[in-house]
Amino acid sequence: MVDKAYPIVSIEIGGKERHLRYDFKAMVAFTKQTGRNIFNSDVIRQIIYDTTPEDLLVLLWAELLHEEPVNVDEVAGWINMENQAMVAKKIIEAWAAAMPKGGEKEKAPLARKSQNG
Repeated sequence: MVDKAYPIVSIEIGGKERHLRYDFKAMVAFTKQTGRNIFNSDVIRQIIYDTTPEDLLVLLWAELLHEEPVNVDEVAGWINMENQAMVAKKIIEAWAAAMPKGGEKEKAPLARKSQNG
């Protein structure tokens, strides 16, 4: 179930139920870990259409950071050939849950013009 105020997606991985959240902390963690700007449309396109194992791993890791400190190597041990499709689906669910919905009028804060000039 997704909480609209703090969108999270449940996932059973690493021996327990965990919760993915695609928040700003996750975005910054992805950027720091990969050196790629998650706000760049080319990067987003590449992730959507040509996902690498590193993308899958780092996105999962980054979306778990809000809950508990885990490291990338630990999370890497939780993904395998049997669950990688489920992991990708859950990552996308968390990403979609965090995005503004279609009919909302408010733009992202960085996209707004300054009130003072």
